[in-house]
Amino acid sequence: MKKSILILSCCLLLSFLSTRASDQESFENQDPVEAQLVSLSVDFFKHMVRSEYTDASVLFHYPKEYTSEKKAEQILDVSKLLKIFTDEFSLPSNHKNDKVPTLYYNVAVSGGDTSY
Repeated sequence: MKKSILILSCCLLLSFLSTRASDQESFENQDPVEAQLVSLSVDFFKHMVRSEYTDASVLFHYPKEYTSEKKAEQILDVSKLLKIFTDEFSLPSNHKNDKVPTLYYNVAVSGGDTSY
């Protein structure tokens, strides 16, 4: 059960980040958006390894309509969730980046009251 929750949670979190990594490829050779996504995912895991959950949660997308107070509240809630996931399941280990970008389909379920 815990393994299923971990897998689902990772899928959800990574789909929010919209990341795809491609190992040794330099940022100069990548599409600017691709380079930004790789950089974002690298920064996210650096913060997670250092237990900097607030810094990691700032990297997520928050609607522009949020007031600064609402955004700060959401960032705090996401950082708490990241800490719970890390405490419960730890960080992924024995992972490697693909040398050739692989096509992934993200499946996510979410809810909320923000219209897009």
